Amino acid sequence: MEYNNYRSSANMSDEVSAKSFLKKYSQADSLKTLWKSKFEEAYEYTMPGRESFYEESPGQKRTDRIFDETAVVGIQEFASRLQAGITPTFGRWINLKSGIEIPANVSPEIDEQLDSITQYIFEVLHNSNFNQEVHEAFMDCAIGTGCLLVNEGTSTDPIVFNAIPLPHITLNSGPNNKIDCVYRKRQIRLGDL
Repeated sequence: MEYNNYRSSANMSDEVSAKSFLKKYSQADSLKTLWKSKFEEAYEYTMPGRESFYEESPGQKRTDRIFDETAVVGIQEFASRLQAGITPTFGRWINLKSGIEIPANVSPEIDEQLDSITQYIFEVLHNSNFNQEVHEAFMDCAIGTGCLLVNEGTSTDPIVFNAIPLPHITLNSGPNNKIDCVYRKRQIRLGDL
């Protein structure tokens, strides 16, 4: 009897959490809707091949508003410069080091271990699709916000990255006006669940 009561209260708690979650998503999506037309226009001029905010037919022409390649080339150069400056391709752009709380007498030994860990991290990154996907995320940064999804991979590809385009994400800011939640609405086939 007590077990059933516990389950009922747990289910009610989950239901309240789900309703609260959906309410927050709905508020964030309403705000995003106000900006969709502006984002879509920016995408049409700069990244006509990227997914639209609106339903389109496959193969639909989206380049009829482009009269020269300035914006298209500019966004590519912007993303390339960000990538070269922040995450250079095949470069080692971070080094793990011991912090100030590590005693000075053991710091060199720990730094040596952290160096080998850093080397392994970059071997995995360089053998993954990180460089292609981070470039796409940087292109989205030129318009709004870039979103890079990190998924567990296989034994041959331990990490798989996906740049999620702006039409697929909805952002919500928290009390400090910083991004608090990132929502991603998508459809999954029943067989893939």
